[in-house]
Amino acid sequence: MYRIAICDDCRQDQEKLRRMIHQTLRDKPVCPYQIVVMESGEKLLSLVMDAPDYFDLIFLDIYMAGMNGMEAAKKLRELGCRSALIFLTTSPDFALESYDVEAAGYLLKPPAPEAVEKALNKHMEEKPRKKIRVLAGREKRYLYQNDILYAESRNHDIIICLSSGERLQVREKLSDFEAELADKRFLRCHKSFLINMDAVKDVKEGFVLKNGETIPIRARDKAAIAEEYYQYFVSHTVKTWRG
Repeated sequence: MYRIAICDDCRQDQEKLRRMIHQTLRDKPVCPYQIVVMESGEKLLSLVMDAPDYFDLIFLDIYMAGMNGMEAAKKLRELGCRSALIFLTTSPDFALESYDVEAAGYLLKPPAPEAVEKALNKHMEEKPRKKIRVLAGREKRYLYQNDILYAESRNHDIIICLSSGERLQVREKLSDFEAELADKRFLRCHKSFLINMDAVKDVKEGFVLKNGETIPIRARDKAAIAEEYYQYFVSHTVKTWRG
């Protein structure tokens, strides 16, 4: 999942940029993406406090009420945030300071669609997608973690289901595979199943995935597991932050 933030205290400018991003990405063969919109540097900082690298790309307005964009950028870097930062501005006054926060660039307001497209193409192409190596039979495979819908334990093997519909049989314990992924989006919802929460479409008696399959939830911990997914959903789904 490629995550983009827009931080701008002008709602009209927010919406224009959000539409430009959607128009640029909707017809491109890119990985799934989310856009989160907020109106203050304070809101941005509160959102990434526990996950500094949650966003891959941040469009950050410099001139905002309260904390300005440059101040927010400096605090982001202090938190360890390595996200690409693109400043939105009507003036190059902060050009020298932008070096201190390793800014990826500027977009002069109002940005042209071509400039937005160029910025997105550059940074989405550069963003490395996390991979994991597995041994399927005698074949070494390098899988994008985004593409893994779930893994199922069967005897001494695991079956890895990919978004393409392909299923790989791997000689490994499910607990070891979970540790190798080291990714909070994967939830051990059952002793025999590990799911990618980004692939969940609905929650009923089990987790209904986007490919139509239903994955069971461990009965004795059903409430706790459902709550864990709900908290992930609240934190990671597409939102518009106001105020």
